[in-house]
Formats: sequence, structure tokens, C-alpha cells
Amino acid sequence: MKSLIVFFSRTGNTRKIADKLSLITGSEKEDVEEGKDTGDIKDYPVIFLLSPVWDGRLPGPVRSYVAKRDWRGKKIYPLITNGGLMGSIYPEIISLCKGGRVDEPLSVRFIFEDQKTEDPEIEAWAGRIMRSNLMF
Repeated sequence: MKSLIVFFSRTGNTRKIADKLSLITGSEKEDVEEGKDTGDIKDYPVIFLLSPVWDGRLPGPVRSYVAKRDWRGKKIYPLITNGGLMGSIYPEIISLCKGGRVDEPLSVRFIFEDQKTEDPEIEAWAGRIMRSNLMF
């Protein structure tokens, strides 16, 4: 099953996780910040949505990207990079991804550039998703 990693990264932390996740899953990546916005997610039934927290919310570029897409029939797996709190991002993603099935997010904690959430936790999360969607 084809999957896409959509990510936004101002500091590089979320990009590091997107790169790791792509290696684990074989998913293609789309960088929201660099404007590589294809405008079309129809070929991807599984979407990994990676975003940092900005003032307890989704960053504007991510919010705009998500609001412009048709999420009907998609499985969305959020991964949120943060300094300890995810704020209201999960309910915000649910409200923006109308028609999609949004899984509970994985919180990946950083203190500045120092990743505190261990890679095996991220690998286990990705493995569960891959098994549940027959992506191996």
C-alpha cells in the first residue's frame, strides 16, 4: 500500500524524523515548507502527517496544506514533534481531515535539537502501522 510522509520542519527536528520514517517505511516525502505541494494525495491511502507544535497548535503552513486536501478514505497517522506538550493539535487535525480516519498521534519529544523520544519507540509505531496496512 502506497504511503506519503507530509512534513513541516522549521528547525530540522521534524525533517530528521521524516527521513528516519521514510527509511523504515519506504514512503515518499512531501515537504510542506519547501512548497513541494503536489496538490494531490489521491494516490496515497496512508498519510503520515509530521508537524511541530507552534504555540499549542498546528503551524500555519501545515494547517493550510491540510485544509486544502480531500481526506475522504485516507488513514492519517500524525507524529508531533514537541518540547513536552502537544497542545490542541490532535483535535485540530481531526477537524481538518474531514472524511479521513485520524489515528492517535505519536509524540516525539525534543529539547532543542536533542531527541528525547528513543528511535525504537518510533520504529515500533511505524511497524504497527505498516502491519495494520499491509505495507511490507
